[in-house]
Amino acid sequence: MLKKYFDNGVLTEKADNVTPGFIQALSFGLIRYMGNSRDSSSGAERPLSILISYDGEKTKEIFNYFADALETIGIEVGDAGVLEKKGLEIAFFDLNFDSGIFISKEKDEIKIEIFERGDDIGGLEASLPGGVNFKGKVKSVPYALPIPQIAVNHIEHALNTETGFTVMKAELIRDMRKEALNCYENYLNKVK
Repeated sequence: MLKKYFDNGVLTEKADNVTPGFIQALSFGLIRYMGNSRDSSSGAERPLSILISYDGEKTKEIFNYFADALETIGIEVGDAGVLEKKGLEIAFFDLNFDSGIFISKEKDEIKIEIFERGDDIGGLEASLPGGVNFKGKVKSVPYALPIPQIAVNHIEHALNTETGFTVMKAELIRDMRKEALNCYENYLNKVK
C-alpha cells in the first residue's frame, strides 16, 4: 500500500526524511500534474513558473532542494524569501507565477503547501459549488487554491515510486523577495 503524505492539502514529513531525492520526486509528481510549460499571451510556450517562500533559515535548505530539482526540469523558480503563507498567496498571484509553494517547519516536521492560480476556469470552477453552471453568488475567488486531489495523487505516487534524478545546481533563480513583500504590503494596506 502506498504511503499517504498529504492531510488536508498539506504535505507533512519528518525533517530528516526531506532530502534532495524526496524533493526531486515531489517535484516530478507536481510537474506530471501541472506540465512544464504554459502558453504565453503571444501564443508561444513559456516555462511553468513557481514562486517559493519559506519560514526561516531551517527551511531555506529545502527551498534550495526545490530550486535545484525544478530548474533541472526546466521550471522557472522565484525566491520569495521568508514570507508568511498569506503573503505568498498574494504575491504569486500578483506577480503572475503559475504556482506557489510554502515551506514551514514545526518541531521536527516539515510542512509543504502547494497552490495554483484561482483566476482561470479550472481554479474558478473548483471554487464554485456545482461548477461553471452555478447560479448563486460567488463570495470571492481566492488568490490561491490548494492543488486538487489529482495533483496530490501524482505527487504521492512519485514519492512512493521515484528515486530522484540527477540535478544540477540552480543558477537562474529569480530573486523576488522585494517584489513579493511589496505585493503583500500593498494587500495589507488595502484591507486596513
